[in-house]
Amino acid sequence: MSDLSSQVQSGGDASSYPKEINNSALRALFDNLDHNEKLALAVDEAIRDVKKAGWRGNKLKEREVRIAIKKALDNERLVDTIFEMVKHRNEY
Repeated sequence: MSDLSSQVQSGGDASSYPKEINNSALRALFDNLDHNEKLALAVDEAIRDVKKAGWRGNKLKEREVRIAIKKALDNERLVDTIFEMVKHRNEY
């Protein structure tokens, strides 16, 4: 029970993720993209390539991040969900 409680607080068991999914931001993407490692890595890279300091709350900078997510995902219905999740991650 104690182990399970620790895993929940820390965001899960990191050993259950592929080696490349090595931080909490990637784990969140991986979990929300049907455990697609390649896609999670592509979205993460796309975000990191375009995000600028102070992007949250800045319409133009947010739009750049949203467009990067959209290009990486190629799935319109997931863009808003992933964008909102990313917007609330401290890692980005």
